[in-house]
Amino acid sequence: MTREWAKRIQILVAGFLGVLALTPALWANEFQQGNEQFGTGNYEQAARSYGLAIDKGLIAAETYYNLGLAQSRGGNSAAASLSFQRALALNPGLEPARRELLALAQQVGMEIPEATWVQRFAARVPAATLWTGGAIVAWVGAFVLLAGLFAKTRRGLWITLGALIFLLGKGGLTLAWLSDPLVQDRDLVVLTTAGPNRLRSAPVENSETVANLAGGSTVALISERGNWAYCAALDGKRGWIERSAVQPVIPRES
Repeated sequence: MTREWAKRIQILVAGFLGVLALTPALWANEFQQGNEQFGTGNYEQAARSYGLAIDKGLIAAETYYNLGLAQSRGGNSAAASLSFQRALALNPGLEPARRELLALAQQVGMEIPEATWVQRFAARVPAATLWTGGAIVAWVGAFVLLAGLFAKTRRGLWITLGALIFLLGKGGLTLAWLSDPLVQDRDLVVLTTAGPNRLRSAPVENSETVANLAGGSTVALISERGNWAYCAALDGKRGWIERSAVQPVIPRES
């Protein structure tokens, strides 16, 4: 019985490892197909292939960027806006995605948020560097501070120096947290229908229109009620829009 179970476990492990080995090949296959279809001008099919690659787990800024290009070239500017913004959430330094998004905004008249100073900083300094560097500096500061507490000479100097180093490290960690897209973009949603998208004064179809927004515009989600979402436009106007018309920049499963 023991040998039989051992064989079963070996088969299960081998199958699991086989799936792990096969999955990147599936990603590469869909992504490569998308590239080939894009090269031949078959933008709609290319967008499907890139979408399949993402569904299978290829969550990367470059994948969303390519998806946005295919959607944009295929005439779906609203969906392209969402893809470019997701690419920038994953990699704030991906300037081609930012240029494409700005070009779309000018062409279609969509409203998109300007990059904050935190996002501009994150585009130059990777979040991983901030997390690692901030943690190291904070720990160094903590050790210097602890050593200062037991120092026999210049105790005040060591304590002050340790506190400053610790605060510097904490500042780096805070900046890393602020630059995280789960923090920066957690409430942002994109209007993915062509438009005009109407922000209404109440969550009913015949209510007064507060503002008309082009497809691909970005708004902040405030609350939800049934099939309606209460949002704030970038100019501060607030109103209700159908939930089916918006998609979050950060996918809900994230």
